[in-house]
Amino acid sequence: MARSIRWRLQFWYAVVLLAVVSGFAIYLYYEVQAARYREIDADLIVAVNHLDSTLRTWPRGELESNSYRAGTGLPDNRIVTVTPSGWPLAGESSDRYFAIWRADGSAIRSVGVPTGTKAEQLAPLPVRDFNADPLTPPKIDRHLIRSHGNAREIAIQGPSQTRILVGIKTEKLAAEMRAFAWQLATAGAVVLCIGLAGGWWVSSRLLHPIAQITSTASRISATNLSERIEAKDVDSELAELAEVLNAAFHRLESAFDQLTRFTADASHELRTPLAILKSNTELALSRPRTESEYRQALGTCAQAAERMTILVEGLLTLARADAGRLHLRQRPMDLTKAVEETIVLLRPLAEANNISMQTELQPVRVIGDAAGLSLVVKNLIENALRYNREGGKVRIRLTKTKCEATLSVADTGIGIPETDRPHIFERFYRVDKARSRASGGSGLGLAICKSIVEAHGGRIEFKSRQDKGSEFCVVLPVWSD
Repeated sequence: MARSIRWRLQFWYAVVLLAVVSGFAIYLYYEVQAARYREIDADLIVAVNHLDSTLRTWPRGELESNSYRAGTGLPDNRIVTVTPSGWPLAGESSDRYFAIWRADGSAIRSVGVPTGTKAEQLAPLPVRDFNADPLTPPKIDRHLIRSHGNAREIAIQGPSQTRILVGIKTEKLAAEMRAFAWQLATAGAVVLCIGLAGGWWVSSRLLHPIAQITSTASRISATNLSERIEAKDVDSELAELAEVLNAAFHRLESAFDQLTRFTADASHELRTPLAILKSNTELALSRPRTESEYRQALGTCAQAAERMTILVEGLLTLARADAGRLHLRQRPMDLTKAVEETIVLLRPLAEANNISMQTELQPVRVIGDAAGLSLVVKNLIENALRYNREGGKVRIRLTKTKCEATLSVADTGIGIPETDRPHIFERFYRVDKARSRASGGSGLGLAICKSIVEAHGGRIEFKSRQDKGSEFCVVLPVWSD
């Protein structure tokens, strides 16, 4: 599970969703709480301003006199005016309370104030000059409001050094906020569950093409390499993956086809000389023979054995090249000399077919394996002679530039059909199959040439026109003294 893409997607989606939902819920909770406190603070400021403004209309002597103490009461008109609108009168139950004390601590009026609250307990208040502007109350700021226990309070100094306390109990607000917090938690949990379910569904949809790719890939085997992954209905990222896998399967199918064809061709090529060996041996042993007949049978067997030797050596060379173990003794060599020696060796074949050989050779030295490069030259010139017309021409050119040497072998032969050109470097592939086998060709020559040239860091190219001839070019790095 820890290595599952779906579970990792789900985990990180849950983390992000939880962070978002929690952050929004916390933000909403504190915003609502702050709004409620602002409402409470606004009520406190209105109430304390009302009390302060009302006291400023009273005679100064009445605010300073001790004749109106707690318990003696106030005149009816004073009771009404000293109580803010919407606030309780004495004896009424409410979460709001207020009190007014004279400078000596005696209470002018106290309604609902918690037991034990006295003027002396209030924090020191700033001194205010009542005589400066007795009718205009000073501006009350919210910073004067404080939380005291389970209440919000504001205390100011009124006219004649009176002290005014206004408060609202917040137990009800705290209960409401707790209920609101539970509502947010419940809603957040529901949103989180819905989001996780949606995330699981989305991840399932996203990973469904991967499951299809896996299913298709699991059905592909050595006996079923033609099936491909459907890439047109998936997202671009997965389509790219599907195309890469399809390309890999195509290469694998080509490799299997080549291996199958290679095995069949090798078996077929070996079967002919083996059949010759067996038939000639059985014929020679079927009854006593003369010396000349035995010699003839042994000569035929020797030719068959030679053909098998050439074939096996070619296969061994290709196998080593495929495994990266084609050991070449590369050293400075005269490529021009190797070409000249090969021309001398094959000139009788050219004369037998009335083919003229034209040469244009520059002095060229390369780093390479003399035997391997000589084999390349021999195979190319021999092919140009075998697949030429009687009375045709073969042009051999060896040139060089500052960095590269180019060997070109062109003929005026039958050319290579366009359908055969992509396959001419494949093993056992023949353009003219009947003629090649009759002339002793195994179909490995060009494949061996390609492996040897690439092992030298070079390349082999060709161009051909049907019934006009072909030209093969070998390009190798030049050795500089």
